Amino acid sequence: YCKQRKHMGSYRKRENWDYPVCEECRLKREEEESKIHCVECNERKDRRSYRNHVDWDNPTCKDCLERLEHEEYEKWQAEQSELAQLRQQQRDAMDEQELRDYFADIVSRARTLASQCRQREHLVCPSKTQQWAKRLVELVLLEEREPGLDARWRIETPSRAHASDKDAAEIFKGFEDKGDELVQERASTFFQRFIAREQSAKVNLRQFLDEVEPTGRHSWIWKDAVVVSVRPVTATWPSSACEDLRAEPMSGSVYPGPKDFAQFDIDAPDKLRTVLYCKVTEVEVKLFSSSLWESIEEFLYEGNMDLGSHNQTFTKVYGHAGGIAAGANRTEVMNMVADLLGFQDIDTEKSSHLCYQIWAETCRQQLHSEALDVTYGSGGEFKADKIWQQKKEANVAEALIGALDSAGLDKLVSAVSGLCFLMYMDPLSDTIPSNWAMAEKLLALKEREDWEENLDWYQRHFDKDAFITEMDRWLS
Repeated sequence: YCKQRKHMGSYRKRENWDYPVCEECRLKREEEESKIHCVECNERKDRRSYRNHVDWDNPTCKDCLERLEHEEYEKWQAEQSELAQLRQQQRDAMDEQELRDYFADIVSRARTLASQCRQREHLVCPSKTQQWAKRLVELVLLEEREPGLDARWRIETPSRAHASDKDAAEIFKGFEDKGDELVQERASTFFQRFIAREQSAKVNLRQFLDEVEPTGRHSWIWKDAVVVSVRPVTATWPSSACEDLRAEPMSGSVYPGPKDFAQFDIDAPDKLRTVLYCKVTEVEVKLFSSSLWESIEEFLYEGNMDLGSHNQTFTKVYGHAGGIAAGANRTEVMNMVADLLGFQDIDTEKSSHLCYQIWAETCRQQLHSEALDVTYGSGGEFKADKIWQQKKEANVAEALIGALDSAGLDKLVSAVSGLCFLMYMDPLSDTIPSNWAMAEKLLALKEREDWEENLDWYQRHFDKDAFITEMDRWLS
């Protein structure tokens, strides 16, 4: 098979000596024969590369299924965006009564969807959320009276490419870009802190290795939490040992740097005894919620713990953090946060004013009574961006966050980002976004996705008390 001359010990005792195949080649051949052909990528892959529930007559591997699902979702989003533009054109041509009838249909659709969902508690009581929003407005107004917070975040400008006033656009878009970045950064951190319940501890290495216990086939548990990674405190990883260790997912490297965390997989205790036992007395360990870890393993491996690895589960946790980061920055989510903060453009001459007024008559009283005046754009420079009308509220909300950061108001940045984080996971059920395109998008998402299942998952793992404590502290 390999056409190499080998010692008799390399063959099975009952070998067919007319056509001998060594044990190494036999194992390789059996492994290759056990692989399954994926009908999508046309590659032969190990059974572990497939989901448990798959059509084995036409098997498609996990990677291909995820790619196809992503492509389908991207296509759906593009279709929704085109549909939103068409509906905007239709609304622009409507008179007041037609607009009122149109909005009544949106409200009816929202109520029908709500009636189909079982009654349940919100992650955080809506009155508490509204209390935070009201306090945020008070603090923003207070900071604007001081020399620190630049109020130019309130005045939307066209994109840099389309603006005639380049200086104003540079200021506003600079705030907006920074806000966009910060929302995602903070939301990812919030996932790790309040859902994965990440914590760290410094502990004596020998004591730690004596106390850890295996959980499943891939990881270890210590003090009721999963140990995801570890690093030395008083020293660095020996350069000769780094290639025996694995860096954390998303670190951008296969191996950890001298002071980086290394994954604490099933082989980690033996590795640490080899590379650190005589050099280090104290290590820092990073811990995640054991219930979250178990739920992700159940999702990935469907009870078959022969599959997967510590790295695969760890990577999936960070994938969830990335999903929360992107979700908290969704346009409809930012719109809901703008509504919570009372954003309103009081210019009655703008074509969008009537739509806002109709929304306010139905939904405004369900939010806090304060108003934060802003100026949304209008005219040809703004309309050069085809989807500007769908995202103007989000643009100004992001600009507020960027301006708060520029003024050094880090606690308020976290507080606004915390509202985005919360509104993505659990949007208020008794109101809809003031931007009608975003209201329709949110309803379409709820109808498409299993919103209740996602909310159930968040409720199981969300550290509500810790989140409330932090929001209260940021707004104190």
